[in-house]
Amino acid sequence: MDCDLQDPPEAIAGLYDHARENPVDVVIAARKSSGLGAGRNLGSAIFNSTLRWASGLEVSSKVGNFRIFSDQVAQAFRQYPEQLRLFPAIMSQLGFEKAFLELDRNERTIGKSSYNILSLARLGVETIIAYSEKPLWIAAFVGFVVSFLSVLFGLYTLITSFWLGVEVPGYASLAILLTFLSGAQVSLVSFVGLYVGHTLSEVKRRPIFIVEQVI
Repeated sequence: MDCDLQDPPEAIAGLYDHARENPVDVVIAARKSSGLGAGRNLGSAIFNSTLRWASGLEVSSKVGNFRIFSDQVAQAFRQYPEQLRLFPAIMSQLGFEKAFLELDRNERTIGKSSYNILSLARLGVETIIAYSEKPLWIAAFVGFVVSFLSVLFGLYTLITSFWLGVEVPGYASLAILLTFLSGAQVSLVSFVGLYVGHTLSEVKRRPIFIVEQVI
């Protein structure tokens, strides 16, 4: 739970009872209201939508850290050794059976959040880098498309110049070459990034699988 008491401590008993009554390993508090301002709500929705699209993880702005879970889930969570650990994202990766309990979230009454727009944006970028390689694949694809289109335009220029006798400006060949090289450079750098990303995944030594039950 969050330490600012926006997650009501008195709701812990309800989460515990729900966990005892249902055959699940995790009971998550689903927020009826976020207790945040309109700007933070919009930023949270954009961040979670982007992370969900980029990584395929089940993250939602209606779900935070407030939850109760079994010792088995706690042991599985501790197998993730990296420093930057987004709690809801790792919980989504673990894949244990879960249930949701809707709760009202309190307004913050004491102090202010230490997160501002810049720190939230930095957290968002770091999280996407840590949990997704999709931006690199998109960059590689865009670079390939740019190079491919430049080749097509180069062929079109040659055909119109040599076969149709159309006068082509002298800078056209230079522009085509620069476009091709720029696209190729973006693709190659993206592929280097993918290699680095795979190396980073290996260095983190995340568990390959989680043992739920030993028969």
